[in-house]
Amino acid sequence: MSVYPARRARGYIVLALTIVLAATSSFHLIRRLHAEQRDHAKAETRAALADARAALIGYAASYPDRVNARFGPGYLPCPARRSGGVAGPACSVSGQTTVGYFPWHTLRTRQTFDGSGAALWYAVDQSFRYNPKKIPHNNETSGALDVDGEAVVAVVIAPGHPLAGQLQRVRRPLARDQFLEGPNAGASLEKFATSNDESGNDIVAAITTRDIWRAAEARVLSGVKQALLDYASNNHGRFPWLAPYDNPLIYSPQSAVGTREGLLAFHYYDSPDGAVADRFQTQVSLDWRLANTEPHIESGNGRAYENCVIAIPCVDHAGAVRIDRLDGVANCLWWAPVSDKRPHRYARCSLRAALHQGSLVYNYVVDFSIENDETDPAVKSPTPGAPRVRNITTSRFLAMGSAVNTIHITLTVTKSGSNIAVLRLSARPHTEGYFRAAGIRYDLDVNRGEIPAWLVDNGWHRQLLISWAEAACIVDESCLNLTRTGNTPGERESHPPVRAVVVLAGPPLADAPPRTVEAGPNAWFENHNQPQATRSLAFEYSPPRRAFNDRLRVIGAL
Repeated sequence: MSVYPARRARGYIVLALTIVLAATSSFHLIRRLHAEQRDHAKAETRAALADARAALIGYAASYPDRVNARFGPGYLPCPARRSGGVAGPACSVSGQTTVGYFPWHTLRTRQTFDGSGAALWYAVDQSFRYNPKKIPHNNETSGALDVDGEAVVAVVIAPGHPLAGQLQRVRRPLARDQFLEGPNAGASLEKFATSNDESGNDIVAAITTRDIWRAAEARVLSGVKQALLDYASNNHGRFPWLAPYDNPLIYSPQSAVGTREGLLAFHYYDSPDGAVADRFQTQVSLDWRLANTEPHIESGNGRAYENCVIAIPCVDHAGAVRIDRLDGVANCLWWAPVSDKRPHRYARCSLRAALHQGSLVYNYVVDFSIENDETDPAVKSPTPGAPRVRNITTSRFLAMGSAVNTIHITLTVTKSGSNIAVLRLSARPHTEGYFRAAGIRYDLDVNRGEIPAWLVDNGWHRQLLISWAEAACIVDESCLNLTRTGNTPGERESHPPVRAVVVLAGPPLADAPPRTVEAGPNAWFENHNQPQATRSLAFEYSPPRRAFNDRLRVIGAL
């Protein structure tokens, strides 16, 4: 028998085995390559979603810096209506525009795709959209989008490869069912799911309320810190007097001399004509000299006293009475003028003062609004015994009842409780002279940008507790002490003393009392940060935890 057929058979067997081994190796290689491709696609998707989340959170935190300085942090763009990435100018659930494409162009990022090459989708809660805006808007605002039963602020969705029935993505670019599945493509624009079982391939990344507000709170603290440092720089190193602590929902934002721990004190008007302005009381000192106008004598021997209506300093006709200036408490409204418009409108006040001159009492009522067509009036820095004040002089008079300078002076002279003269004088269009008001209290001026207007508009000022010590606090041991606590009981670390801090109350805690007008400080602040009956010198900071979410920023180190 020939050996060749046997050899030939063995050759076939070897060849067959080689083919089988090659096929098996190729199969495993292909499977591995497919797995690597899937892993790579998943990694690309995860990276794309992470970048998108970071861009949105950064946008919300820096909104007043990069978008509009009139509005505070915490706003998110509307979705884009095309994959070009330009956010819609406005959005609403009713208009079905709160879900769309990720607005990468508006966010100033590169165009972002998931691992399949599909453009990312995005949905935003109406309370956080940038138009129409919710005002006030602060860390008490919560998201209402539902992701697997959890309330969130926004979601970014990677659609993945098209599935069966999703073959018209090019023809129908705004049809959610061509990109998303399950609840993500459902009728509700506020309900989403991270898992769509085997029938879907969406990957959803959520942005929580905490994500937004932790970043936005840092921006608020930095804004307050810079405002107070700027104030101190312009006022010989002194921080402003504060408003005594009261329930933040109803406190009056007016400073009290000597108050170094409390709430922010400020002046603000929020309409061009000053119709909604902060009313406040202030000591004021007046003097004036008016010409081309005569007092109207309503009763009594007014001629004997008209010198002290036309001008102060004054001496009456008999030379028996001399008044050098008129001091008293005035009820005022404050304005901060637009710098490029003349004249500058500053204040409208009403002063009532009684001067005892021997047996006579000079009762003045002076109503005035002050404008100045010159430069900004002089500002006097605060002192240990006095607030910061402004001194304003005007020499421009128009008809009473006009929207500019008005000066009305009433003098009633009494003796033994009976009126002996009543005189009235008003500035007229032809009136000349000057009118000067000195010592009008001047707290932080919102309209001049001494603190951001959005800090007040969005209610952040109600979440802030400020405390500061004098520059020489080391000498009298009145500096502020800080302690860092941790999540472990007893974990404490002392911080070197500082001169000033600002504490920002976090969102309401589950175990804290409701924030109502009857609530105490523990509804806002925790532990050592709660204002006490006497001034506190100890404050606490910590990573956020279930029972503590105050944020603290050192303003002035030693």
